[in-house]
Amino acid sequence: MKVVIGLIAMTTWLLVSGNVHSATNAKSFAHLYTVAIDVDAKGDVVRTEPTADTPASVVSVLEQALKQWHFAPIMKDGQKTSVHSYLVADVQALPAGTGKFIIQVSYVGVGPEYQKPNTGKGPDYPLQILQALVDGGRRHDTRVVVDLALPADGKLAATDAHVLTDAQLTMREKLTLIAAIKHYFLQGSVLPELVDGQAVAASVQQSVTISLFPEGPAIEMPVFSSGNGVHGADFRPNPQQAAAAQAMGPSAAYQDALQSHSVLKPSMVDTVTFQP
Repeated sequence: MKVVIGLIAMTTWLLVSGNVHSATNAKSFAHLYTVAIDVDAKGDVVRTEPTADTPASVVSVLEQALKQWHFAPIMKDGQKTSVHSYLVADVQALPAGTGKFIIQVSYVGVGPEYQKPNTGKGPDYPLQILQALVDGGRRHDTRVVVDLALPADGKLAATDAHVLTDAQLTMREKLTLIAAIKHYFLQGSVLPELVDGQAVAASVQQSVTISLFPEGPAIEMPVFSSGNGVHGADFRPNPQQAAAAQAMGPSAAYQDALQSHSVLKPSMVDTVTFQP
């Protein structure tokens, strides 16, 4: 089932999306947005606050969509109570004729928010691991998943981690890679959910996807901007450059959001569609 909304919200969206789609040849566009939400005792979303870098037109679309969603009421001491949480939504623009787009807002996950380290770079990958991920001219996609926990009155800790790859890594190499990723994530922080204004223990999953290309002819590799689009860039990457370019890509972020652990349980989060 999809909730459909008419033209009103489309107007502000197109102020931004026009430039996005001209840059991407009017192809479909998708981006994940994190929104702080307040849910009242009835389970209704009563306030939304997207991150500061969210375009104003997208803020309007998100607010209209999220306020149609509902969650099961949360009980505390036998009473229904309010919750402050962080919701991840997938906003997609789909071409619908010349200069027109259908905008869809889909629920991805809700829970505590992880804020990555303010270091200006990704993890420090051990050089020997990067070299091991490029063998015989083959491309190996490697994902490292780390489970993080924040007690209500404690310090952020890594509770579990594993590597998903088809590369022939030794156990020592896997453990070395995991240690580097853990070190990076533990420099970040977690904003816990608040139940009736009180922080509750938090657990989140974060991951890094490493996609390395062997040195050779220049290739086209997508570079995802922090704004509103995907732009192609031609370059001849070495392992370090390739790893830095996509250290925390959209695919990993989507999978992490799907694994969110929250006190909230969705009761109605159908995709909201804005028609042109």
